[in-house]
Amino acid sequence: MLQDINKLLQPGVLSTIFPQYTDMAVDVAGFGWFQGWNDGCSVNYTAAYETNLVNLIQDMRYALRKPNLPVVVGVSGFEGWRDNGQGRHPPNCWDGPNIIDRIHCDCSGFDRDCRRIDIMLSQLAASNLTKHPELQCCVEAIETG
Repeated sequence: MLQDINKLLQPGVLSTIFPQYTDMAVDVAGFGWFQGWNDGCSVNYTAAYETNLVNLIQDMRYALRKPNLPVVVGVSGFEGWRDNGQGRHPPNCWDGPNIIDRIHCDCSGFDRDCRRIDIMLSQLAASNLTKHPELQCCVEAIETG
C-alpha cells in the first residue's frame, strides 16, 4: 500500500493518470480505513484487531511523515449490533487490556456474530484517544450500518 502511495506522490505521476491535475502538487490530507471482514474470521485475528489498527495508524503517519494525519475508520456494519456481545463468557472478557483475555472469550452458540461485533468494538476503541493517547489526535470512527 505504501509503495503505491509513494509512487503516486512522485512529481508528475498523478498527472499521467489525471491530466487535469498536471500543475497541481500532491499531498496526502487524510487516510480512510474500511476493512475488518477477514479479521472477523479468526478469534486470534479478532483479538489483535484493535492493536493492529492502532499500529497501522502510527505506521502510516510515520511513513508519510505526518504525525497528525487525520484518519477515518469506517466501522464495519456486519448486519448491525445483533447480540451486542451479551453472550460472552466470562462477561466483559473483551473489555480488559490484555489481548490474551480476548482470545479466551467464549461466544458459544453465536461465535460468528460475537467476532463481528468484536471487530466493530475494536474499530471504535482504536479511535478513542483516551484509550490510545499515543495517537494524539485526528482519529474518528464512523458508523456505516
